[in-house]
Amino acid sequence: MDKDKENIKIKEKDTNFFRRRKKLIFILLSSFFIMLFFIANKWRFDLNVEKVEVEGSNLISAEAIIKESGIKISSGLYDYDLKDIEKRIEKNSYVKKAIVQRELPSVISIKVIERKPLAIYSSGDLFYIDEEKKIMKYNLHHELLDLPVITGIKIDTNMKSEILDTLIFTLKTLREKYINLYNQISEINILNQKEMIFYSNNFCVPIIVGSDNILHKIENLDAFWKTYSIFENLNNINSIDLRFNDQVVVRWNNKL
Repeated sequence: MDKDKENIKIKEKDTNFFRRRKKLIFILLSSFFIMLFFIANKWRFDLNVEKVEVEGSNLISAEAIIKESGIKISSGLYDYDLKDIEKRIEKNSYVKKAIVQRELPSVISIKVIERKPLAIYSSGDLFYIDEEKKIMKYNLHHELLDLPVITGIKIDTNMKSEILDTLIFTLKTLREKYINLYNQISEINILNQKEMIFYSNNFCVPIIVGSDNILHKIENLDAFWKTYSIFENLNNINSIDLRFNDQVVVRWNNKL
């Protein structure tokens, strides 16, 4: 009986020993990781911004992007919330998306994906509009000088407009598949809020497009343009009408 009691006491001592050892190991490990945490954070806080790199800015200057980001040289590299910087930059109407990253030990990089204006919108003041119907402030940039000008319609990006959707679809199709034709168009006028009329850079002749079967009409116009643009007597044309099935109707000044 006494021997059993002695065995029980030994087991209890062993159990207490292991418990104390586990507790000690836990305390030591916790202290170690806490120390690592403070060392790591001290290292982070010692890093400063020495350079801000901007990639992808063309319509907007790199200086303007850096200013909008709010990043200051010599400030702490980890002083900034990168998502907040992205949101600030994306408030610029020309910016579709911004990606901001830290590059140790001293660089913050900003990658900008810009919007690509499809046309200039004229409503007294001038604006740009892209394929998502995003309105951008007009900026006299050399790459945007030859964009078609949209007239005859009041554009509200929140409105649901069939002719506006058709207009954006037409411009997007022209730029993606018929770039030479797209570059020839100087103006797109919306007549009575429902029909599109093109005007060319080469001669001020109305090209009446209408509002339906756009793809087919563009194909017909492109074929006509390639065939007849080599002739010098295009100035004698009164109008070009694409509203008829499978044909381009040309009205001449001397045949009125």
